[in-house]
Amino acid sequence: MTEAETENRAVLEAQARILGPDHPDTLISRPNLANVLRDRGRWAEAEAMNRAVLETRTNLLGPDHPDTLTSRHNFATVLRDLGRWAEAEAEHRTVLESRIRLLGANHPATLASHSSHAKVLRDLGRLAEAEAEHRAEMEAGVRLFGVDHPDVLGSRSDLAVVLHDLGRWTEAEVEHRAVLAARMGLFGAEAPDTLISRCNLAVVLRDLGRLEEAETENRAVVEAQMRVLGTDHPHTSPSFGRPWRLSYGYSVLITPTLWPAAATSPFSCVTWAPGKKPTSSLTQRDGNRDDDGHCRRATPKSIGPIRVGAVQFTVSTRGGAAR
Repeated sequence: MTEAETENRAVLEAQARILGPDHPDTLISRPNLANVLRDRGRWAEAEAMNRAVLETRTNLLGPDHPDTLTSRHNFATVLRDLGRWAEAEAEHRTVLESRIRLLGANHPATLASHSSHAKVLRDLGRLAEAEAEHRAEMEAGVRLFGVDHPDVLGSRSDLAVVLHDLGRWTEAEVEHRAVLAARMGLFGAEAPDTLISRCNLAVVLRDLGRLEEAETENRAVVEAQMRVLGTDHPHTSPSFGRPWRLSYGYSVLITPTLWPAAATSPFSCVTWAPGKKPTSSLTQRDGNRDDDGHCRRATPKSIGPIRVGAVQFTVSTRGGAAR
């Protein structure tokens, strides 16, 4: 990520110097750098950069230009990362309505806006609306691309997450298993999207009380990541200055057999803040994730330590269900 930021900054500075700050190519490079900053957890910087590009494109191209709508979408996405969900929802709704009007209900960009809007509705606890958005997105995607298209599988996975939030665990299990089977066939057992599906299935199995099955799925995720990526990879190892992602997509399910105290405080999606040393407490969000890695929030309390392989760490958990 450090190299990616360095390269993107070099390109942006050269374009701004040679072409000018408002040249179309420069305005493409700025959000590229913002995306790297977002991936590094530097969301305030990413927000400022996306806001600046949005304002420039609005002034130069108008509010309904496709590039302006892309910038507004990027801006809303970072607002969601920052937890400013009401603002993010308003921005995503504006983009969605504009794309439906300008591009039509079945355009791929419109479907992407449906997905982003549904996810922030979930964050706000407006689950029935989120379910309706995800269903509309998935059904349109099936008509356009077919049932096994990666984007359709992402929509189905996100729908399953909302069904889980609604307490419809059996339905959620059916959907997660279907997505998992399709992703295994398309991408293989150790692909990132496949591991996301296994982790989400483990969360639902836990809530259904099937803890041995949940542990099996969870262990498969952790072992695959450590085998494929290694313990020093940013997605699997602690590193000062960036997130430690023990399980791809910002989460790992810890079951009672991995640490007995979890039996009295079951939890799943473990996430941790950038810039923390490995010895620091981690931050957990209970519940499974959409394909952007976002989980539900609840009240924290501390338990630990946890050991996975040679790695031991302390976790600050957030038990319970809803926000």
